[in-house]
Amino acid sequence: VSGNAKAKVEHIGYDNYTAKISSDTKYIKPISSEIMRSLNKIVKTISVIIVPLGILLFARQLYLSGNTLQNAVVNTVAAIIGMIPEGLVLLTSTVFAVSVIRLSKEKVLVQDLYCIESLARVDVICLDKTGTITEGKMEVVDVIPLDGETKASLGDILGSMMAATKDKNATAIAIRDAYYRKPKWKVEEVIPFSSEKKYSGVKFATDTYLIGAVEFVLKDHGKSYQKMLDDYIKKYRVLVLVKVNNYGKKNEERKALGFILLQDKVRKEAKKTLEYFKEQGVAIKIISGDNPISVSNILKQLEFEGYDKFIAGPDLPKDYEELVKVAHEKVIFGRMTPSQKQMVIKALKEDNTVSMIGDGVNDVLGLKEADCGIALQSGVNAARSVSEVVLTTSDFSVLPDIVNEGRRVVNNIERVAAMYLIKTTYSFLLSLLSIVLTYEYPFYPIQLSLISSVCVGIPSFFLALEPNYNKVTKGFLSKVFRNALPNGMTVVINIFIIIMFCTVFHKDFENYRLVVVALTGFITLRQLYTICKPLNLWRKILLIFCIISFLELLILLPDLFLVSKFGIVSIIFISVIAFIDTYIIDFLQEIYDKVLIKVRSINNEIKERKERKKHS
Repeated sequence: VSGNAKAKVEHIGYDNYTAKISSDTKYIKPISSEIMRSLNKIVKTISVIIVPLGILLFARQLYLSGNTLQNAVVNTVAAIIGMIPEGLVLLTSTVFAVSVIRLSKEKVLVQDLYCIESLARVDVICLDKTGTITEGKMEVVDVIPLDGETKASLGDILGSMMAATKDKNATAIAIRDAYYRKPKWKVEEVIPFSSEKKYSGVKFATDTYLIGAVEFVLKDHGKSYQKMLDDYIKKYRVLVLVKVNNYGKKNEERKALGFILLQDKVRKEAKKTLEYFKEQGVAIKIISGDNPISVSNILKQLEFEGYDKFIAGPDLPKDYEELVKVAHEKVIFGRMTPSQKQMVIKALKEDNTVSMIGDGVNDVLGLKEADCGIALQSGVNAARSVSEVVLTTSDFSVLPDIVNEGRRVVNNIERVAAMYLIKTTYSFLLSLLSIVLTYEYPFYPIQLSLISSVCVGIPSFFLALEPNYNKVTKGFLSKVFRNALPNGMTVVINIFIIIMFCTVFHKDFENYRLVVVALTGFITLRQLYTICKPLNLWRKILLIFCIISFLELLILLPDLFLVSKFGIVSIIFISVIAFIDTYIIDFLQEIYDKVLIKVRSINNEIKERKERKKHS
């Protein structure tokens, strides 16, 4: 192809359609991270409570009989430090950062740290057909000989034509891949593809052949093959190969030699990836600009359930509530405009965590609207810039690896977060108890440091990096506090019992600080044991190391941690209360579960009432 052309610029800058789409994405999307929202709530709540509570506690500690300013400061610092879940936010960010490094090895570029969590929680994944399920290339499925021709003879003609022509469109490449060979005849003229004529051809020394769309190449003569073509058109793109006599002359004659059946080349890994998400309970939606019937045929090849549930963009309901219903019912959405893609994803987000994969300008609005946008490296810059994840190899078969990595992060953080919040719970309750009972705060800062480092910090770091690919469910805070509250309250009950014992029998509380520290460490280690189950060799080693380290430090360095030495009385005291604690924790967890069920039922009733009022 050669020559000159003149073009008239009609629009520049923001008047262009592409620029308008890009400008519509220039807003800050809130982080879709339940973990970060939950941690922010905890930190904000503590920040509000800690100042007035700290002042009240300091005043109360300062005016205790026999207490000094130094002791009052130390006790208040211990309480304030205990209420702060130090290390939890750092651990969360560290684990996410490690995941980013791991995913980079899979050729996945993460542009938003917390999108990993969104992918772990994803319920619906929206795909474009081209570039994801298909490779964006065509392939020859078969040739159908006509009028005494054979597949071999058609192969010779097609191969010779592809050797002669230099066309580089998807159709020519597919035929060339299937039938390329040296020309059998001398080439006199190449007829380049014309979008007006819808065919290309080659004039050999012997005959002239054309390839193109049936209705353009055969024109009215194609109607005689209509019944045969009806079945093929539903599944494939159909071209016809014709032999032409007297090409370009008035007495020109065209004879159909055979039909060429082509289809989009489906990615080898597509079926396996789609089956993975089906097994994981993740719904797949195909949102494409192509004809919904052609998309349906591709999914049928993959034996994908729901291939017959399709709708075209112009048929989408205008009413938003109806759109939400249709978005959940249908699987394939064809002939979709960029704004329609955005609306469908918005409708799906009503009840689900939605991720979208795209590569074109038409996908940009949808990628921005989704909880997690995934762009292909082969796509346009606009798609990559608004997406949280970029697949640098443009291979969506890595999606299961991304989802699994997200699940590992979320599940492990949920497991270990309770250990940090146990200390926050009992520190807050003990501060209130110390104010009400006018009693000295039962911990020194160094004792809390021992528990935090050996029983919480060290094991939680290693556990947070373990494989854990179970499906993630909602309710981060409720699941975390199911372990944190009962364990924290049990620590308070223990200390209250010891304080009452010392008060009634006129014992010096200093002699029982060892019991307080040991029991608190026991409860924290018990929770560590719970989250380590089922035990494997690695977890056993970690658990034994933490238990031995905690006990050795208390036994060998009592003066450093400001506790008395172990004796028979303290060992009996610790053993009896520790035995009772096991039953107390189980009892409190049962109560927590019953309260949680009751609260959820009340919330559901309130929602139902609102829905009824809305419809009425």
